[in-house]
Amino acid sequence: MVAAAALSGWIGCSSPGDDASNQGDEGDTMVSPDKQLGALTPGEAAHVCEEASPSLRAVSCNLAGFISASYSAAYDTSLTDAQLQAACSAAASACQSQLAQPDCSGISRPPGSCMATVGEYFACLDDTVALVPDCSATTRAMLTGTGPNLTKPATCQTLALKCPGLD
Repeated sequence: MVAAAALSGWIGCSSPGDDASNQGDEGDTMVSPDKQLGALTPGEAAHVCEEASPSLRAVSCNLAGFISASYSAAYDTSLTDAQLQAACSAAASACQSQLAQPDCSGISRPPGSCMATVGEYFACLDDTVALVPDCSATTRAMLTGTGPNLTKPATCQTLALKCPGLD
């Protein structure tokens, strides 16, 4: 999950569908999805961080569940899909309860040369979250090599081109 790791390295602002406007460093206003990441103020960067955090937590914990179920499937070939789904759910739930809330107050901003927009950032984040299967859909077949394609989404490739170093 290269994309998830890259996105969590810099957490970023309002969802791309929001009709938001930039109102400065307040941190409590929405940031336009058309705003370039490299032009974010510290307050806007903090707001992006706060908006992205739930999705980053979800993808991290869903991935932890998927990995746990994968190990379970590898070490016990008698486990049913239902048991693997339970293992996935247990690991994802444990992750959610143990994962600390991010502190967005001191978030670093992307470099000024980053030309990707807030909307492009969230498109990549959304596509990355969508790659990781829900625990209820986890099957042995999925875990043993015939499963989902976890390659970097095209939206994240665009993000990487416009903001070198973000991934």
